Amino acid sequence: MALFKKGDMWFAHDRVDLFLITTNASCNDWGELVMEAGIAKQAVVRYPGLPEVAGSYLLEHFGKEQNLFNEYNFVPFVSGRLGLFQTKRAWWLDSDPEIIRRSVLKLMQFCDENPRTTIALNYPGIGYGRLQKGQVSPYLLRLPNTVDIWEYQ
Repeated sequence: MALFKKGDMWFAHDRVDLFLITTNASCNDWGELVMEAGIAKQAVVRYPGLPEVAGSYLLEHFGKEQNLFNEYNFVPFVSGRLGLFQTKRAWWLDSDPEIIRRSVLKLMQFCDENPRTTIALNYPGIGYGRLQKGQVSPYLLRLPNTVDIWEYQ
């Protein structure tokens, strides 16, 4: 079962193999992934050019309709040790428990194929996604103990 931790997830950045941040599937007019709030915004400060790199990756692998990428759920190692964990379709929407469920399933598949990979993930959907922990936690409980779920405090 995943381990739940409280604090600043960036503390774990250099201590895990894969550092996952929650994201949406919105792009701007330049094809960059919209990353203007929460941990995604923090990641942009630490990874300059990340919105362009992530947007290019998603466009190449998943395509887009107008200014929305198709559902991608989970993308490991989009830039260095950083990966994407989708929680919503568009930046202006609330997080969607069904998208989170599918993202968890993709992450579980990755964990099965990479059982020694240590992973940090911020608690999906509860910040700017406006979900309650109880709407998300049943999915997260299925993740292995190589995954730490971080709740900011």
